[in-house]
Amino acid sequence: MSNRMKVVVLVVLALGLIVLFLFTHLRGDFDYVLRSRSEKIVAMVLVGWAGAVSTALVGPIMFFGLIVANVAYAFFQTYEHRYLLTGAALFGIIALVGGQLVVERVFTFSTTLSVIVNMVGGVYFLYLLLKERKAW
Repeated sequence: MSNRMKVVVLVVLALGLIVLFLFTHLRGDFDYVLRSRSEKIVAMVLVGWAGAVSTALVGPIMFFGLIVANVAYAFFQTYEHRYLLTGAALFGIIALVGGQLVVERVFTFSTTLSVIVNMVGGVYFLYLLLKERKAW
């Protein structure tokens, strides 16, 4: 079995355990499932871990799409697709061209653009998780 297949199997098993945990504690209301603060923190860590694993498996482009869509929503603060799709496309173009410029001029091709996308996107993803945590 290849290394990639081993990782996929481990991810599926881990996600299955998470679903099993949530369903065994499910009583109807999601707040009832995550009763204590420590359970909420564990859930947040599991969500962050699942995001990191999926980024490692799929690659930085899907992660980049998640970040660009959230930046567009934060900037426009509307659910109208004509604004969100246009804004996300423009933010994506600006981020990719700007990232490539940083890779070429600052790092002089000593790294790849995917490293920059993962670094900046990871920080923004953690910000989104911690921002939602305040709603608890």
